[in-house]
Order: sequence, then C-alpha cells, then structure tokens
Amino acid sequence: ILYEFLGGEERLKIKYRTFRAIWSGSLRPSDKFLAELFPLVPNHLKKECLISFFIDLDATHEISDFLDRNLSVGSSQARESIWARRKHGTLSSAQLNAISRDVEYIKMYNRLACHSPVSLSGRISRELEILEEFVRIGVAKRIKETWVPASTFFRLPHPDISSVRDVDAANRFIFSHVPAFLASASTGKLQEIGYSFHTCLRADAEKILLEMKNFKSWVQSFALKYDHPSEVTLVWFDFARILKLGEDY
Repeated sequence: ILYEFLGGEERLKIKYRTFRAIWSGSLRPSDKFLAELFPLVPNHLKKECLISFFIDLDATHEISDFLDRNLSVGSSQARESIWARRKHGTLSSAQLNAISRDVEYIKMYNRLACHSPVSLSGRISRELEILEEFVRIGVAKRIKETWVPASTFFRLPHPDISSVRDVDAANRFIFSHVPAFLASASTGKLQEIGYSFHTCLRADAEKILLEMKNFKSWVQSFALKYDHPSEVTLVWFDFARILKLGEDY
C-alpha cells in the first residue's frame, strides 16, 4: 500500500482514512501534510507536486501559473556537482587551442570524452593523427589499440581561478562547438536555438546572468554516472553579455 510505503502515520502524521480521502481528491491536503510529503517526492516530480497543491487554493490560477512558468523540472538524479564524483583535471590554454584547431579535432575530443575507449579498428589516417596529437598534448593516452582520456574528466578554466589567457582559450573552445555540431533546421526536436537582443533594466540583466549559472548546474545534474542503454550525448552552452552603448556597439 502506498500509505505504508511512504511511512504511514508515523512519517506522514495523518491517519490512513485521511490519506485515502486526499488521494481520491475529496479532501485538500494541508500545508503540514505537504511539508511531510515533499521530501519523499522524487526530484523530477516535485514541481508537479507544488502546482497540484496550489491549484485548488487559487481561483485565478495565478500562483500555479507562476510556478509552472518559473520552476524548472528537477533532475531524476540527486543534485550534485559533476566534479564532486569524478577525477578531473583542468585543460590549459595550449591544450584548448590544439583541440579547437578544427571541426574534426572538436568532434574527436568529445567522442573521446563521452565514448571512450576509442578503438583503432576502422580509423582513418586523419583520425589516428588527431588521436596521437591528443596523446602528445596530454589529453589522451594510448592503451594497446585504444585511446582513453588522460584524466577521467577535464574541466575548463574558470575566471575566478584561471588566467585571462586560459579563460580566453576556453571561450574559443566553447564556441568552436557551433560549427562542429550545428545542424540544419530539419533536425527538429533534437536541436534548440534561442536568441534575443533587447534593452532591459540592469538589475534584470544581472538576474538573467545569475539564472544562467543556476541553469548550468541543473543541466549538469542530468549527467549519467554509468552507461545506460537509452543514453544520448547532449551539447549545451549559453551566452549573454551586458553591453554598454557607445563602448561595445
């Protein structure tokens, strides 16, 4: 029984009769019940849980509509820094410049990062040349007839802890993914592009930049910890800048 699975009266602080009435829709749950239930709800269902709670309180649906528009759907995995669970190194500007040399380098680097080991079998001379270059610059190592990353995971230089040269190289690396992976409009739902160029209040622009940082953490929270038969590879990045009229354009 679901009631018992959720911990029964001891955990939910309500009788089974009350729980059954709530479940059937004949009794609206109290805020105290929501507080007890919420930690038990899987992350990816928490948004729907909150909307369901408020939808009957608000005749105009203003609260539930606000939650629907402004809350992200939670990851099915626990929110955890992608770096906390993986051995990693930081790419140098020299390594980034080499990887960003052309489209083939970018694609091979990402194949190595997400689908290693890369096998020698069926590789053309150009691909072998790129893999050997990765070994030379220290981002890959060769084990017999395969190549694997030199580190379990590489992160990019960050403005708070890295030099300007390294951060500039990281920015070029990020934007080199556009010509490498941008597909035609026929790709449909497999690709999403957004663009906006407009004026707004500085305070709102700063909020947008902050939300982008939070959204990045949310995107990374979906990274798989292990192989899965339904896995796909996602490339994602965003860009925004607060411009000064007469100085930047």
